[in-house]
Amino acid sequence: MMEASKTKSSLVQDLWAVAVINTLVQIWKVKNKCTFEDANNVSIHLMKKLILSSIGLADQVKVNVDGSSMGNLGLAGWGATYRDHNGEFLLMSCKGLRVEMNYVAECYAILENPKVAIEKGWLNLWLESYSAARIEVFSTGKIPWQLSKRLGWCKSKLQRCMLSHTWREANFAANIAAKRGSRLDKDEVSVYVGIPPWLYKWENPNWLYFRFVT
Repeated sequence: MMEASKTKSSLVQDLWAVAVINTLVQIWKVKNKCTFEDANNVSIHLMKKLILSSIGLADQVKVNVDGSSMGNLGLAGWGATYRDHNGEFLLMSCKGLRVEMNYVAECYAILENPKVAIEKGWLNLWLESYSAARIEVFSTGKIPWQLSKRLGWCKSKLQRCMLSHTWREANFAANIAAKRGSRLDKDEVSVYVGIPPWLYKWENPNWLYFRFVT
């Protein structure tokens, strides 16, 4: 997989590298659990273990985003969490979009949050969404036409932006923020430094998360 990625763009190479590293870590954790904790009931055929990866670079900010549309088409908004390389919350934000499809809300979430980061001087980003399809759209540049100018502006300002996909079960803080955003007026933005009082749960890099599949 890594060998094949050499013919791809640097953005795709980074994305594949993250996927390979995460997979190896997950396998290693499951093996240790089976070996040292006698967890014979662990089945990788029934579940996929979700592990929040730490960020290796001290100047890199990880932004987890999500979009929400109540009804699709319905009242929509996006939400995002910003965390440093230690996993500490720097910022949380959410925005109202009024009536939009879920697809558009998720695209806005991916595109508008780099602008927030740029305004804060955070130019080395790791942007993560639970929507693999939207990540693929932005990786290839095939985004909705009304967002194309914003994408070009963000690319010109950022020093580095890595895109990756996670499952919703490990992206729930951004999902909570997105649902809150859908209740805001159009273009209304709420920004919170640190952890806001309404966030009742968030991802912990030291915990394991599970996605049960059939």
